[in-house]
Amino acid sequence: MKTRKTQVVMLSLFVLGLLAATGCATARVETMNPPPWLPASGPAPQGQYMGIALADMDSDGTLDVAAAGVRPESLAVYYGDGTGGYWDTVSLPLHGDVRSVAAGDINRDGLMDLVFSIQGEGNVGVQAWLAGPDHTWTQGTSPIQNGNYEGVRLADVNRDGRLDVIAANASSETQGGVQVWLGDGQGGWLKESGPVNIHRYMDAECADLNGDGNLDLVAAGTGIHGQLRVWLGDGAGGWSSTEALEDGNYNRLSVFDADWDGHPDILAGTYRTGPAIFYNDGLGNFERRLRPEDTGSYWKVLVTALDDTARPVIVASSVDSKGLATWKLSDKGYWERVDYQLPDQGVYYDMARGDMDNDGHCDLVTASLGEGVKVWLATRDTPGPGPSGQLARAGLPCPCDCGAGQTASAAQEPAPPAQGGQVMPLSSAQVQDDITENKVFTSVSGFPEYRVGPTDVLTITLWKGIEGSKHEVRVRPDGKISFGFVEDLYVNGLTPTQLDDILTREFSRFVRKPQIEIMVEEFHSREVTFMGAIKVLPFRNSGPGIYQLRGKTTLYEMLSLIGGPEENADVKRVAVRRNNGDQRVVDLYRFIIQGDKSQNLILDEGDYVFVPRLSESERRVYVVGEVVHPGVYRIGPTANVLESVLLAGGFSGMAQPASTKIIRGGLEKPEVFSSDLAALLSANDQSENLELQSGDIVYVPRGFIGDVHVFLQKISPLLNVLLYPGRFRDEYMYSDALRLDIGGTQTNNPVNINVVP
Repeated sequence: MKTRKTQVVMLSLFVLGLLAATGCATARVETMNPPPWLPASGPAPQGQYMGIALADMDSDGTLDVAAAGVRPESLAVYYGDGTGGYWDTVSLPLHGDVRSVAAGDINRDGLMDLVFSIQGEGNVGVQAWLAGPDHTWTQGTSPIQNGNYEGVRLADVNRDGRLDVIAANASSETQGGVQVWLGDGQGGWLKESGPVNIHRYMDAECADLNGDGNLDLVAAGTGIHGQLRVWLGDGAGGWSSTEALEDGNYNRLSVFDADWDGHPDILAGTYRTGPAIFYNDGLGNFERRLRPEDTGSYWKVLVTALDDTARPVIVASSVDSKGLATWKLSDKGYWERVDYQLPDQGVYYDMARGDMDNDGHCDLVTASLGEGVKVWLATRDTPGPGPSGQLARAGLPCPCDCGAGQTASAAQEPAPPAQGGQVMPLSSAQVQDDITENKVFTSVSGFPEYRVGPTDVLTITLWKGIEGSKHEVRVRPDGKISFGFVEDLYVNGLTPTQLDDILTREFSRFVRKPQIEIMVEEFHSREVTFMGAIKVLPFRNSGPGIYQLRGKTTLYEMLSLIGGPEENADVKRVAVRRNNGDQRVVDLYRFIIQGDKSQNLILDEGDYVFVPRLSESERRVYVVGEVVHPGVYRIGPTANVLESVLLAGGFSGMAQPASTKIIRGGLEKPEVFSSDLAALLSANDQSENLELQSGDIVYVPRGFIGDVHVFLQKISPLLNVLLYPGRFRDEYMYSDALRLDIGGTQTNNPVNINVVP
């Protein structure tokens, strides 16, 4: 009996163990009833398609579908009717397999054009086709006509208002990489400006990953050197390398806020390792946490809004004939499988989201190998405090970001790092001297004048001949004043000149030819707030606090007046938040060194300015002189002189690489190292490629530097600007840029320095 009981117990334990071991396979998957969308429809019920782009191709207010496929489909445009149907189809006359397609107005004629990668029969590379009237298409200028390219994107990486092409090159390990062609705004391409030209890459995506206002690149590698890589953009077409996020074989990419914390995360399809998600801390640092599953090959991963629990949902397209898989983020922070009644069989590739039937809900469009282009029209959207409001306030893509007239492939302006508001426009009309008015000032007769506001104190002078009587009048909280014959005059927003005209007209009813002069005696109404690393100076109102604007004032002008940045201030990342929630991160070094006025914002009433401090762990070098993009650049654990010059765009036409100098140690006890980069480039003399330390200044001169003492004396103002911006504000406060003539061979007053040859 005892033996029988023991056998029963052992059998029970075995069964329980078997159930526990197979729990993942037998666990119940939650099924959504009713499903959040209608049965599948679509413009192509069959065919072999791999790429999707959504855009309003014909400017009729409804989204259309550009579908890239394998021959004979190649590339077709399906024009939507706004109800989920399609009323016209145009197939481009191509001979090849189109791997990926992006839509955007590359020639700025108001119509959405197509850029795509194509392979086969000598018809290879990246092509551009231009949209014309009445659904006509003409072949445009190809960025490149060789190589096997995969994923393509359109984005304005150098912020010149023209769309550029980003393409992943999968040709070979030695002839691959990620190429970027800068557009000329007329359908042509100025130059190639990509970050890497080796190893095979399957896709590349653009987004502002570190919150500096510039578009960055994330690329999906494959093969023996396969990695997920990020390059930080400088806003001018240059790229700064970072450490690889992870080794592996990746397919297509997307950038969305997967956990709804306000920061853009990276989602990637992989070969045999499940959907990959890398979570961003808002500064461009990524953490890989638990994947939804760690097996299976997936092509693309999207975040969508389909769940009535207001939690993020991801959809992944399987290339293992397992259809479309969906997961929901649980309240415990892990992804749980949910059945949204999508197909669990079939090979699916690209996916896109957009409102195809104009009902305000986010629909799902997919490219399938064998089942054509499928569309699931959503019947509901995320209610309540879902991602739409939260992410819009953070300037990030909402789970349904493709309205009519937009494209899922053309990146919008990058997002700011802080919470709240949308990114401020980058157009020069809003950040340069041609701004004519805001809440603080307006232009009168071509000159900016302060707008009077509540609690301001005015001095009104009445003239009788050569004698004048002065009267102080405070603007009441309701924005009105009473003076003399005039009662309850609303003056809020008027300039002194405008108020002078009004009072003169009013007084002329009682006084013959009145003469009035108005000055603002005390400024109280138009305030801005400065916080962070700002100097507190003795005997002067300075440091962090609230300050009054007195007219048209730039960011750097005001920062200088209130003490200037501290020596450890990071003036490359100054954050400005407006009253309406709009935000922007500006790089004041670009204004100081390059004269980029777009970084020196005109302040407005209610602006909040934060000057951060440099992180002690952040490594950076300064690259100045005769390089294409002088500035401050982040470096990894190791970096050399040549890498820093390449980060700055390479040498300018007047550079003397043989006389390159590295200044180390600041102004107190600087060391100067010489680096003959000409010998490095011509004879591969690696001894000249010196390793850099954080804080080093790399200077590429225009001419030969003979006497290092004279060189240091003449470069000292530039060193002050770079290392201690607050000290030398007067040097560049009233000019477009700091321009120095550095050179010379003689000195009469040598300085105490440590020169290292």
